[in-house]
Amino acid sequence: MSRLRRWGGRGALAAIAAIVVLVVPATSANAQFLGGAFPHTAGNWLNLGYTTQGSYIAQQQAAASSWHVTPTRLIVFQEPIANSEEDFYGFAYTGTWWGLATLHPCNTCTYTWADLQLNTNTLGSESNFIRQKVAAHEFGHGIGLAHVVGGTVNSIMRQGTLTYNLPQTHDINNTNTLYP
Repeated sequence: MSRLRRWGGRGALAAIAAIVVLVVPATSANAQFLGGAFPHTAGNWLNLGYTTQGSYIAQQQAAASSWHVTPTRLIVFQEPIANSEEDFYGFAYTGTWWGLATLHPCNTCTYTWADLQLNTNTLGSESNFIRQKVAAHEFGHGIGLAHVVGGTVNSIMRQGTLTYNLPQTHDINNTNTLYP
């Protein structure tokens, strides 16, 4: 990164663009995926540490656990924030959204970590069932899954109130496509 800083201006942007082109995984953005992923070698396990902070800790932990028990290559476990890949934050935010995932350094590149925010201003009147659903949904974004729109498939990646709050077969299949 120090070389990029020395280049400055447009040279740095060109260098970053070149690096992004080289490290973006083969899965591109589409209706199922955001376009990026955590570094992963096919056939190996993907270890994803997570942290919980603020409100709805039990729902954050249950959501992370729900991804851990799926038949995928994900191993999800709680660890200190200095080492974690998925960080939950349950605090009051402005806006009308329930949850928000921010992938670092970007949505369409190789991820280093994800911030998963649960908005207590909008989730305060919702049940713990819905709070867990939102946490599991944001965790899905945190690994690179996009919203599911249209059709009749069950997916935790659907927005809004659902009758389930765990990853569904569709989510498991997409995760296995992204992390074979």
